[in-house]
Amino acid sequence: MTEVISIISPVFILIFIGFLFQMTSVVDRNFVLTSNKLIYYFCLPVLLFYKIYSTSVFDDLDLRTLSIMFVSILIINMLSLIVSYLFKLPAKTRNTFSFVTFRGNFTYVGLPVCYAAFGDKGLITASLFMAFTVPFINMLSVVMLNLGKGGKFDIIVFFKNSLINPIVLACITGLIFALLHIKPYDFVLNSMDMISNMTLPLALLCIGTIIDINQLAINHFLVLLTSIFKLLLLPLIAYALVVLFGIEKEFNAKVLIILLASPCATINYVLAASLKGDIDLAVSSIVVTTILSGVAFIFWFYLLGLN
Repeated sequence: MTEVISIISPVFILIFIGFLFQMTSVVDRNFVLTSNKLIYYFCLPVLLFYKIYSTSVFDDLDLRTLSIMFVSILIINMLSLIVSYLFKLPAKTRNTFSFVTFRGNFTYVGLPVCYAAFGDKGLITASLFMAFTVPFINMLSVVMLNLGKGGKFDIIVFFKNSLINPIVLACITGLIFALLHIKPYDFVLNSMDMISNMTLPLALLCIGTIIDINQLAINHFLVLLTSIFKLLLLPLIAYALVVLFGIEKEFNAKVLIILLASPCATINYVLAASLKGDIDLAVSSIVVTTILSGVAFIFWFYLLGLN
């Protein structure tokens, strides 16, 4: 128990500090918006490029666990659609629910937790999973939301959110540099190292600043259902598959489970708003799953034998 708490406590202490900053007006909305842009478009791409380039990434690429990640996401998507039809949810709520249950906050929470638990190797492995699955997750999210608009697929939104993505581009560029043995100048690498060291703490502080306790009173049942699907059922499906294939004790499998147990992604709000989904559900699910993810991570760490 002590080791588990020591792994996740720094992550959630930083989130809580960000929350306190927001509550006490130490930071304002402009700071949060600017910081999020800085992290998403610059700091995280630099971090991912640097870590992937600096390691033997191809030794860490495991097609079995990557395939399990794809299958798990598809299964939870189908289950969420079935449940939403059973409860006769309105179209925009149904389709928002169907994508927030699998679109996790890999970037701002998943990566820091994987780094805290597994070190650089965990961060790199999680980054590789992201590089291959983020385009697929974005595509599936856009498809689900467009279904609520009469089945029209917005190809521009798809390319913007899926393929022209700084996180994906950084991972791909890092892979290319590693494959071709292209070495940047030392001063460039040293600068990247400094930027990398500040990225994850800043990302966690920003997560805390978006938590609004007023959202806890919205959509009680659906938010609880979303939390169960996202924090427990999705990683449970993946866990069942890795057990089925006898690889549950492998390093990559453990990173996969922890990454999938991430709370709902903050970008869910932006996507729901841009495609006229259920904004209230998107926002409240972000807040509640972020708060509950600390308990969920403890559960998964124990199940994976990381205690």
